[in-house]
Amino acid sequence: MKPLDIETFRKNCIACAVLDMLCEPEWEIRRFSYDPAWDDNEQMGSWRDGSGCQLFNVFHSECVFVKGINPDSVYGGQSIETGNVPPELLNKIQAEDMHFLEEPAFGKECSFLFTASKKISVPNDLDFPLDKGGLADVFKILTEGIDAYLSDAEAYFERELPFDLCKKIFSFERVTFADVKPLVGRRTWKTIEKELCEIGYSPND
Repeated sequence: MKPLDIETFRKNCIACAVLDMLCEPEWEIRRFSYDPAWDDNEQMGSWRDGSGCQLFNVFHSECVFVKGINPDSVYGGQSIETGNVPPELLNKIQAEDMHFLEEPAFGKECSFLFTASKKISVPNDLDFPLDKGGLADVFKILTEGIDAYLSDAEAYFERELPFDLCKKIFSFERVTFADVKPLVGRRTWKTIEKELCEIGYSPND
């Protein structure tokens, strides 16, 4: 993976959350989500596959704290609660990010951890070969953007997504009800606007 600036990575997290929201009205079925007001001066994007793999990205200052859970990895689900996290994992995060290990919403296990500053680049020794398409694929989506998302989402939701709409969202352009209507079913524009606001989608224009 080539280094990517943190802001682009953050915006890709938001774009994926927006498109998942447009495709699926039920939050529990979506893979990507984003909370722009996770905590004071913190935002959090997450992903889950429903089979135990999860990814959490906490953005603060010019950094991002990343935690992944993959039961099939070499580290499996090392228990944070019992202090069983290997030093080689802990060494990849900044001291000020240690408190995130105690965050209940991020689960009691971890397979990898790291903190990236200004630019994000996945450490070469992360256990992606055994990832079976889970966390490796989601990092590809979050770093490569629209084409990777489209390929993955169309397979997951079993429907074709309008490329022009996806391009608008990944470019953070303003969207209208006419733009999103092919995806949102019976949901109203008022409902969609509320969810866009909750996700933190702020068009550039």
